[in-house]
Amino acid sequence: MYRLIKNLFRIATLTCVLAIFYVGEFNPAKAQSINGQSAEAMTTLYEYAGKVYGTDDNVVNGRKYLPDHYNAKGDPYFLSDIWFESALIINGKKYDNQEILYNIDIEKVILKTTINDSIMVFLVLNNEFIDSFYLGPCHFINAAKHGLGSEFPGFVEQVYSGNFTVLTRHHKSFVSEYTKNTPNGLYSGTKSINYILNHGQIDKLSTKRSLLAYFSEYKKKVKNFMRKNKIRYKQGNYFQLNKLFEYCDEISSN
Repeated sequence: MYRLIKNLFRIATLTCVLAIFYVGEFNPAKAQSINGQSAEAMTTLYEYAGKVYGTDDNVVNGRKYLPDHYNAKGDPYFLSDIWFESALIINGKKYDNQEILYNIDIEKVILKTTINDSIMVFLVLNNEFIDSFYLGPCHFINAAKHGLGSEFPGFVEQVYSGNFTVLTRHHKSFVSEYTKNTPNGLYSGTKSINYILNHGQIDKLSTKRSLLAYFSEYKKKVKNFMRKNKIRYKQGNYFQLNKLFEYCDEISSN
């Protein structure tokens, strides 16, 4: 775990300063208040970092994570606000068993980790240095690092990779709708859109119709496959979509 923290410290820019706070019973999606307990944790972290890393080119860096609109109905996270045990790939190195959330409103990865064996902290990781990460079977890649930064603002799920690549962008947004049931606003449901990357060309496959139009030569086969495997395109999960596009790749590549 210390190796992960060391790498995070080293790769960050010199202008950011890490603010941290005690976890207690804090839930990122449902936090109600933040108090002054972070001061002691901040002092401890500075002392610890100075002892371990010295004061040369290493600067305690990053920033604390405080969720926006934390009293809003719903949450801004991919799948749920429960921490995932995940794998992070940072600058080509894989770190297993990391607890993270993916905030798909702000396109940021949140890491829960421990400093000095006792202080639990939440860190907003810098997108620039994350190659990819996993949430269960879902593999998210950094769009900018794959030459797709102009198309996508943060990370996209790589649903399938073969003769072509299928990417899914997941997004939520805060809705300023203040009613009796949502006095503090609410988060929208997850909007997921599929894209196909084929020979450098990106096409949006947002509906079943657009999918069938893209594979028009094999339209009947694709429809039969979806019917046989009970795949509802808009509601399809990772396994279903991966299976569907694997089949599309197989029949279109022969």
